[in-house]
Amino acid sequence: MLEWTDRFLIGHERIDFEHRTFFGLVVDFQKARINEADKKTLAGLLEEIALYAKFHFRSEENVMEQLRYPELENHRKEHYQLVEVLSNKMLGLEMDLYSAKDIEDFLVEWFVGHTSKVDRKIVQYQKSLISAAPLTE
Repeated sequence: MLEWTDRFLIGHERIDFEHRTFFGLVVDFQKARINEADKKTLAGLLEEIALYAKFHFRSEENVMEQLRYPELENHRKEHYQLVEVLSNKMLGLEMDLYSAKDIEDFLVEWFVGHTSKVDRKIVQYQKSLISAAPLTE
């Protein structure tokens, strides 16, 4: 079972809050899968995850736009790809092409990988802006 640790924090208050919420949704899916929830329940949880992911990605992209983050377009493409893969997996669950465990593994890998590697770069860039800013008196 996935457990929250501070290693998931990237250092941006809003993004960290949203990641915590997203994390909770992934854990809800894990618990439902472990408790052998029916396909309808799992599909409903996946729909909630997909909707939240779209909201969160737009929110995160707004932060990157405000920072004039140079990797925004690449990051946006990754968001799009993640949502597409999730949509395909949701359809695959309905058609018995993917098991709930396959989808759970994807969600965990996505959350851990994207958050710890890709999203962390946003805050690193933000900190570089602060350290490069001229001091004023």
